[in-house]
Amino acid sequence: MKKLLLLTILLNFSSTSAKGIIATITLLKGSGSVLFPGAQHVVPIKKGMKLLEDTSILTNDKTFVKISFLAGGKTSIGANTKIVLVKGGKKKATFVSLLKGQIRANIPKKSGRVHDNLKHKLIIKTRHASLGVRGTEFLTVHNPENHITSMITFKGEVAFVKVKKNLLSTKVEKRILGLMQVDDFDAILDGKDSEVVREGRYSGVIPTKEIATIPTKISPKQYEILKSNVNLDFDNKSEVVSNGEKDKKGTYKTYVDDPPAEGFYDDETGAYAPRSGGYLDIETSIYVQPDPGSKLDKKNNVYILSDQFGGVDEKTGDYIPPEGLSLTASKGFVIKDMTNAEQLRIASKVFGIDVDGILTPKIKRNLKKSLSQMLFVKKAILNNEIRDELLDLEDSDVDGLENIAREFRRALDSIKEVLEVNTSLALGTSSNVTDQAFGQTFKVSNVSSSFLEFDFEIKHNNYLLSNWVSTPYFGFELTKYFSSHENVKSSSLWVFNIGIENKISHGFGDLNIDLEVKKASKLEKNNMFYESFYNVESVKHQSESSFFYQFIEVSVKEKIKIDKWRSVSFGADFKNYDTFSETLNGKQFNYWAELQGRFLPRYELVGKYLVSDRSSKQSIGKTSKTGFSAQFNIYEIYTRFTFRSEFSNFSLKHKDSVVASSKGVEKESTLKFGLDSELGINFSIGLNQEFIKVKSLLNEANYKESKTMVSLNYTY
Repeated sequence: MKKLLLLTILLNFSSTSAKGIIATITLLKGSGSVLFPGAQHVVPIKKGMKLLEDTSILTNDKTFVKISFLAGGKTSIGANTKIVLVKGGKKKATFVSLLKGQIRANIPKKSGRVHDNLKHKLIIKTRHASLGVRGTEFLTVHNPENHITSMITFKGEVAFVKVKKNLLSTKVEKRILGLMQVDDFDAILDGKDSEVVREGRYSGVIPTKEIATIPTKISPKQYEILKSNVNLDFDNKSEVVSNGEKDKKGTYKTYVDDPPAEGFYDDETGAYAPRSGGYLDIETSIYVQPDPGSKLDKKNNVYILSDQFGGVDEKTGDYIPPEGLSLTASKGFVIKDMTNAEQLRIASKVFGIDVDGILTPKIKRNLKKSLSQMLFVKKAILNNEIRDELLDLEDSDVDGLENIAREFRRALDSIKEVLEVNTSLALGTSSNVTDQAFGQTFKVSNVSSSFLEFDFEIKHNNYLLSNWVSTPYFGFELTKYFSSHENVKSSSLWVFNIGIENKISHGFGDLNIDLEVKKASKLEKNNMFYESFYNVESVKHQSESSFFYQFIEVSVKEKIKIDKWRSVSFGADFKNYDTFSETLNGKQFNYWAELQGRFLPRYELVGKYLVSDRSSKQSIGKTSKTGFSAQFNIYEIYTRFTFRSEFSNFSLKHKDSVVASSKGVEKESTLKFGLDSELGINFSIGLNQEFIKVKSLLNEANYKESKTMVSLNYTY
């Protein structure tokens, strides 16, 4: 405390020699004010004005000022910017304190002057960062509200470092800054925490990180436009927004120390690189990262932010948020206050509906409600991408949004009519031929076989622009068994199904009501090795080669968020079967709990415990099932692949069953793993492997199956 008091006294009584001229205002558009050292009042800024050490400059709206330094080089100041020209001269480095706003500097590497030998010709200091310039062109932005300093280099290199927070007052810190020498700043800028920001790279000093972010490539589209916006004109927008997907400009030079395009965080060192290809918002100084579902521009090794999440102004290069949202310095993305007419205008663009036509009040309400829901999802996704930059961003923005890119895609689909086609082809082997009914597999032969499965399904997501989502569908399944046993002929099974899924979302959770009718075949008869469970049917049903059955399923799910990466879910299902015959009619109850966790954050672990009870009216009897399943998934592998795996182990106990009572307790284990990949916007393909093993008290009831499946999904 004594040392601090002594330092303050020394500063107050230090000599105040005459301030020298260090710069001249060479260009002025707009207005502003200047406070000269020792003056009590500001004066209007004027072209040709000579600027002394410790001169403060404040610009107004729609203002641009260009300053030429006596030592060489030029600096442009944008609108609503405040700087202090701390010191400088012909033979000295120029020190500038940026209190808020934007500075664009162009410092030549060689000017033929004595100070060409200086390590840093221009040093810019904000409250939290320092920039050292030798010969380069760059843009730096500082927002005092969120304490973020960002910079982009257009030419050459800039040394960039975060200044550790100290306990000195702003006034004392300013005086100390004036006393610091070039060597002092050179030592800071050349320290181990300093970053060298090269052409086309962004780096930021943000409150949540101890050091400046690793320089990362920004959007090529924004980079080229910002580079040409030498007058820092961010007011006269062109109202043309582009995300650069169709017009990729610029080619970046690659350096060996460039971080990976997907970014990284080193928990041990604190080194952090955001995802490449993002946009810098000039007013807030926030770097908006591309969403996890963004495409990779392989030419420049950067991601392209989806146009659903904003773009850049074609004239100024500034970031433009999605319609209906605004980006604030402290709260991140927020939903704008809009009139009914503005909401309907945006809804017409998003949903493709002509609002100039006659719309009933109910349709208008649904449109505005759906727009509000979609804007909330966008806001949550975008805020999740800038969480690393803002200290006080509320957790509520991302609650309930797991698997973020897919969550937005679902929300976007929920306001459109979507046709979805799913098809799969599987080849496998089994230890005995199988037949399925009433939700459980019956073993009807003790002869091993190979089989070929083909599934086809069409869904029409005829969404109702509300919390109630209705999806009709139809499809068919065909299974062909091939056996080499001389007394067992090849057999086939087929199933046609039609149904409708209904999902109702409310604050308490999700309610699903599904209705389905199937027409299924039986295994071919007159085969001495088959023991069909249909033998317990009536004579009429034994003579039929196929049968109908229908079921109704009702399920309820509630999800509780533990934190950003972990959640717990609970659910209950009820199914009612009706096969139009007394024997197979039945019902089933499932109760389950699930724990889901994300880490790193593309990796996911899911654990689930399930209890199930099934019963039929007559001879099939009752079956109870208990056990667990565990999933391990990896998302965004090389931006387009997803790895999924699951292991389950269940215990099945048969009770009061004419067909299954002698089997006692069965153990059923399943192992699945697969790889999914997106093929463009509409297609996705999957390759999956599955192993099933059932262990029974009866050896002839033991069952094994191995299946390899290729699936294709098309969404229109």
